[in-house]
Formats: sequence, structure tokens, C-alpha cells
Amino acid sequence: MKMSVEFIAYMNVTSPFRRNTIIVNSLIYTFGNALNALLPLLLIPYLTNIHTPEQYAKIAFFQMLVFILTPILGIESISYISRTYFDKKKNINEYISTSLFILILSSFIVTFIIFIFDFISLINNEIAFAFYLAIIYCIFIYPYNIFIAILINREEPLRYTAFSLSLFFLSLICILGLYKFAESDPYLRVMGQIVSAFLIGTTALTMLAKSGYVALRATSNCAKDIVSFSAPLVVHTLSGAMLGMGPQLVLAYFGSEAAMAEYSIALQVGSAIGLISVGVNKAITPWLIRNYESDPKTLNYYRVFARNCSVFLLLSFLIYILFEEYLINFLILFIDNSHVGFKYHLKWIVFGFLINGVYLLYLNILICKKETSILAFITAASSIIGLLSSYIIIVNFDSNFVAFAMTLAFAFLAFSVAWRAQIQ
Repeated sequence: MKMSVEFIAYMNVTSPFRRNTIIVNSLIYTFGNALNALLPLLLIPYLTNIHTPEQYAKIAFFQMLVFILTPILGIESISYISRTYFDKKKNINEYISTSLFILILSSFIVTFIIFIFDFISLINNEIAFAFYLAIIYCIFIYPYNIFIAILINREEPLRYTAFSLSLFFLSLICILGLYKFAESDPYLRVMGQIVSAFLIGTTALTMLAKSGYVALRATSNCAKDIVSFSAPLVVHTLSGAMLGMGPQLVLAYFGSEAAMAEYSIALQVGSAIGLISVGVNKAITPWLIRNYESDPKTLNYYRVFARNCSVFLLLSFLIYILFEEYLINFLILFIDNSHVGFKYHLKWIVFGFLINGVYLLYLNILICKKETSILAFITAASSIIGLLSSYIIIVNFDSNFVAFAMTLAFAFLAFSVAWRAQIQ
């Protein structure tokens, strides 16, 4: 506890009013993330009532593809852009322009591969169509992701929240605008997301260009820097996506579409638990990275601070247990009876996201030390554990306990990253 107090005091010494700034920024980020999370939550009653579990599974499949394709198409270059933002020796606009070129090139390659697989009947037309929609969405949303990453580095949480909410309202308007058509085709609901991504992505790209962040040229040196730093992070991010979506993949092949839909609903509800951890992480990361290079002892204070926060997060699960019955009874009022099986997954998903908060605290240390290869290895191992345990549970036990596999994988991830972060 003493070191945690010293960490807060150290923040105030290195930057005036830093403690208050981080607290305020954390609250703003958490509020903005909470409002953004409301979109899928508010749509659950509407979607589960107009769609059968099989139709809802198609929407969940599209969302899963977006999770998978985002790190592949972007080569996780946004992480490198965020790290380079604090390096005055490099031109950030060249790296942003190069990352956009990489996005277009990789999207073309993946699209061509999907087309070949569809042509030779390795995948059916419906799956190929879902892939094409996901690729288009990833391209449109990429400039938006770059822009909000820059806002985080510039410590502008209000602009970040305002821009994030713009995507929220655009998506809501577009989806509701397709209300009648979505009753017959769930992919038309996805089209609403794509239209909103195009509008917000175009706006973000325009604002980046006006601010001088787009140089309209790509260089081989920038491409080498991005790929060398970000290649391990592609594995890391993709494996991280598999941690949450892995049980859905196993359910899709070895379970039922109804069980997959129920797990997706529980995942959306449970993900709200992680909003506070994500908000704090966004507020503290720019300060930590900026000060680490000039003062390595920053990590010594931060380690103990992270340890104490981790204990608090894990104890928070006891609070959830006390109120779980009331939460489930409340949610059942808005969710159709055909999807009520989500309640069997919710407890373990909530616990998993609390453990994920522990992982986020220690993740910053590995990023500061640029240990991306080690991070990728740990995350990949965690995703494999999640997939294997999901398969064992579904095949030998009951699909209602598949969320335990995600919690087990998160526990391994958090422990491994925390252990590595303690090494001086």
C-alpha cells in the first residue's frame, strides 16, 4: 500500500495535477465506453425478438469475423503508431500513411483468398459473403481507430468520447433505418453497421488529413518498422480475440447455433464489467510510456500499484455473486425466453473480464519494455488453452459450462503476464 501511495505522489511530482487528471480521464473514458457498450445491449431485446437463434447466430458470426480480421488486415500497426507518437525523431504522418497502404494491400490479398476458396467450394457462398462484409467494415473503420488512438495519446478524453458517441448514434440510426428489412435478413442489420463505419471512417480520415497526420506516401523503411514491431502483436491481438470468441468457434462446430447465440448474449452483457479497467488503462498508458524512457523507476512504483488494483478487481467478483440473481432476473425481462440459457454463462464471463482487468494492468509494463514477442507467445498459449478446454467441456460435459474455459484461459494469461512484468 505504501508503494501505491508513493506511485500517486510520484505522478504529481512528474506532472502537476497528474493524479487528478488521470482520475478524471479514467472516469470520462469509462463513461464513453459505457455509452458505446449500450448499443449492442440495447439492441439485444430487439434482435432476439425479431430473429430466431439461428438468425442471430449469423450476426454473431459477422462480429466474430471482424474480431479476427481487424488485426490481420491492419497488421496491428495502430499499436506501433501509438508507440511512435512519443518519438520525436520519427514522422508520425509517414507511418500513418504507410499503415493505410498496408491495410489496402492486405485487404486485397485476403479478399482474393476468400474468393478462391469460394470458387473451389472450400467455403459456401454465405460464409464468403460474411467475410466480404467484415473486410469492408474493417477498411472503413480503420481511420476511426487511428484517430481515437491519437486522441488517447494526446490525452483528450472528451474528444475521444464525443467521436466514439458519433459512431454510436450513426450505427443506431442506420440499424433502425433498416428495421423492416432486417426482419427478413439479419445481414441487413450488419449493413447498417457498415454504412455507419463508412461515414465515421471518412470523417476521421478527413480530420487526420487536416491535422497533418496523413502524408499520402508510403515508405519501405516505415513499412519495415511497422511490420518488425507489430508482427508479434498480430499474433497477440488475434490470440486475444480468440480468448473471447474461441468458445463461440467451438460451439459453431461442435455445439448448436442456439447455444452459440446464448453465449454471445452473455458475452455482450459480461463485457460491460471490463469498462472500468479499460477506462483506467487508456488514461494511464500515455503517462506511463512517456515517462518510462526518461525515468525507469516509474515501473517500480507502477508494479505495486498494479498489484493492489489486481487484488481489488478479484475481490469485486464477490460483490457480483451477491447481486447476480437480481441482475439475471432483470435481464430476463428484456430477453426472449428462447435465449434464456445465457444465464449459465454469465458468472464465468464476468469473472473472466475481471481477471482480464488484471492482465491489462501488467500489459502496460511489457509494452513499455517492448517485449511484444514474449507477449505474443503468452497470449497464443492462453488462446490454445481456451480452445482445448472449450472442446473438452462441450464434447464431454455440457455447453452451458463452456464459459469456464474462457475464464481459465484469462487466468493463465493474467498470471503469466504479471509474472513476466515483475522481472526487472
